[in-house]
Amino acid sequence: MSEANTQAPATQAELLEALESCVKIADEAFVLWDADKDMKVGKMLRALAGQMPRYRADIDKIHAAIAKAKGEPTP
Repeated sequence: MSEANTQAPATQAELLEALESCVKIADEAFVLWDADKDMKVGKMLRALAGQMPRYRADIDKIHAAIAKAKGEPTP
């Protein structure tokens, strides 16, 4: 059996915590971009402008999934 197969899988709580951390970073990037579009974060996000509507929609889906996993109302 490979080493990967012998390790315990991540728990739902660990996965939820990791997902929340990733989404927090994405949300903070949007706040910075909205606050000052001349910042490096804003320049990077503008470079991806064609992907932004889908990206924002994906982040919104993640927020909804996190809320559902926690038994909270979806945003």
